[in-house]
Amino acid sequence: MVQFDNDTQQPFVEIETGNQQFERKDVELGVSDGINVEIKSGVGKDDKIKVWNQLKPAQNFAAN
Repeated sequence: MVQFDNDTQQPFVEIETGNQQFERKDVELGVSDGINVEIKSGVGKDDKIKVWNQLKPAQNFAAN
C-alpha cells in the first residue's frame, strides 16, 4: 500500500524485513488508474510490500 509522509507528502511503502517487522522505503510513483499505481523505483521485484485491507474470497455457504 502506498502511503504519503505527513510532513513531506512524499510517497513510501513498507517492506517486510521479518515476521511482522517492516521497513519504510521511499518510492517514485508513475502512472495511476485511480486504484493501482506504478512504482518506478525504490523497491525490488522480490520485496514484500505491506498490504492493508486485503480482500479474501467470500466463503461458499450451502443453502439449507
